[in-house]
Amino acid sequence: GDMVEQFFDDVVDAIHDNIAEGGDSDSKLANFLQRCAILGFMIACGAGFFHYLEGVPWIDCVYFCVVTVTTIGLGDVTPQTDEGRLFAIFWMLGGVTAMGWTVSAFSEMLLERMRHTFHDQLTLGDVDLAKVGGEDMSVDRMEFYRHYLIEKGFIDQAQFQLMVDNFNALDVNGDGEINVEDIELHKVTTSPDRKTKV
Repeated sequence: GDMVEQFFDDVVDAIHDNIAEGGDSDSKLANFLQRCAILGFMIACGAGFFHYLEGVPWIDCVYFCVVTVTTIGLGDVTPQTDEGRLFAIFWMLGGVTAMGWTVSAFSEMLLERMRHTFHDQLTLGDVDLAKVGGEDMSVDRMEFYRHYLIEKGFIDQAQFQLMVDNFNALDVNGDGEINVEDIELHKVTTSPDRKTKV
């Protein structure tokens, strides 16, 4: 539920951002839309030819084309004539390639959106010192990192706490740094072969 909603929110945001930035012909959005048009053209041509060559209802032709380009290939609708099969050989190569290009362009568009999100800086207005810094109204480096990662949606509070707990477990001597001595002590203290003295 939440992951699907976040995915579609990211898609809408990516399209919105590309439009707001001008959306010229070299943009990720324009590239994605061009590839969608090519894929749509391939599906329409395939459906038209299969309808003409096979005499199959339109809905079955479109269904066959979509199932084929998505590489699902259920096999419940297939070309029965030699002409239809010959056409299908070449059409499938083009259709699957067009689908791959479209998925690639879609991924590039989402990754570009994620890059922009990561590079956006927090302003001082974004850091509510009273909320983040507590009573002393100041924020140290670790508090800023935590706030940035959570505010940008890269992690949540529980994930951040898990990182802190992991660091603390590895910092065996408690000096605030992890070094070779800590790693060796951690191995010794967590070893299953370790014998406890009574």
